[in-house]
Amino acid sequence: MGSATDEVDVLYCARMPPQTYGQMVLEVFDSLAPGQRFRLVASQAPTTALETLQRERHGAFEWSPVREGATSWQVDVERRAAAVGCQRGVTEALVWDHARLDALEGAAFDARARGALPLARAIFSDFAHGLRRHIDFEEQILFPEFESRCRLVQEDGPTTAMRGEHRAILAILQIMESQIDDPEAPIELGRIELRQIQRDHDLKEELIFYRALDRILDAEESDRVVARIQAWTRG
Repeated sequence: MGSATDEVDVLYCARMPPQTYGQMVLEVFDSLAPGQRFRLVASQAPTTALETLQRERHGAFEWSPVREGATSWQVDVERRAAAVGCQRGVTEALVWDHARLDALEGAAFDARARGALPLARAIFSDFAHGLRRHIDFEEQILFPEFESRCRLVQEDGPTTAMRGEHRAILAILQIMESQIDDPEAPIELGRIELRQIQRDHDLKEELIFYRALDRILDAEESDRVVARIQAWTRG
């Protein structure tokens, strides 16, 4: 069982040099139907695999790291229902990631409700890593791009409020992460608070911020931003 919402195939490349498994990743990816995914497990950042997909299957895949460590990497690779070579927009890509994170959070709490506490922790770990990574690339890639294009300083723009909401989200997330496999912990209180903040925050991003960025950038620029997001690591 992969630590996500369903069964996934796992491609173990941990004992292989990263430069050797690009073709293997392509073969596994091409065997997928739209909406299906596999988990790539490697001993270091699978940069070559990502570069191969970006070059050979551009626009047709999602790349979602769920573990990033010095000696252990895990990435979920999903096939999109899109043609190879299509350009990506910021709104489309990040709305999809919001939905992915929501599904992981729900699956973690479903496992907890069934008493499957180790599984709940594994899934919640994927969720927590993905949410932290999402916040990181927004603050390190999207916010500076928006501020630069609009000639804003951080203190004057809408990104200031969103950074504050990120800090609140991360504080609650840290507490929930320590409670997810404790059956006596009052984690539902944190979950309610997190959902309230995220609901308003995500709507603001999806209906206003992402769309504004897609309007500011041309199609090629938006596509390059999505590629940068895929390559972002939490180093």
